[in-house]
Amino acid sequence: NFSSAEDAKRGEDARSRDRRRKSSVSFQEPPTKVVDVKTPENLALLYRLSGDTNPLHVDRQMAAMGGFKRPILHGLCTFGIATRVIIQSVLANQPERVAAVSGRFSAAVTPGDQLRVQMWISAEEGAPGNEKAILFNVINRTRDDQVCLENGVLTVRSPGLQIAKL
Repeated sequence: NFSSAEDAKRGEDARSRDRRRKSSVSFQEPPTKVVDVKTPENLALLYRLSGDTNPLHVDRQMAAMGGFKRPILHGLCTFGIATRVIIQSVLANQPERVAAVSGRFSAAVTPGDQLRVQMWISAEEGAPGNEKAILFNVINRTRDDQVCLENGVLTVRSPGLQIAKL
């Protein structure tokens, strides 16, 4: 559901682009907040318990067949690390305030890598549902500061907004 070839190249659909445009911040400004995270060596094995049994993440031979020197971390695990960092450092440990998260995987992460989550926090409330956006990138410090998750947008619910419960 991309609106242009440029959006598709960046991995950005209309919704994430619109959320980013509504924000008062951009990736060109220095980040508002930066948090470093060391990924444990056994993280791919732990994440495997979520049900993703792709051998690329635990078997050196399969990783080599995929063009990697060693098994890589699940992309969604990297995504989860970034989301958890934002929840802990910006949202006062209130995961219920997360309305949506989007981003684009741009490079592999291996267990044991040092990651840096860069965040650009919008000070103004957005229009739909009284939301604001936190833009983010994840940098792999172990891999010469390679961007591994880019164009991230976490949409935040207003603290007073009621959340439906089952």
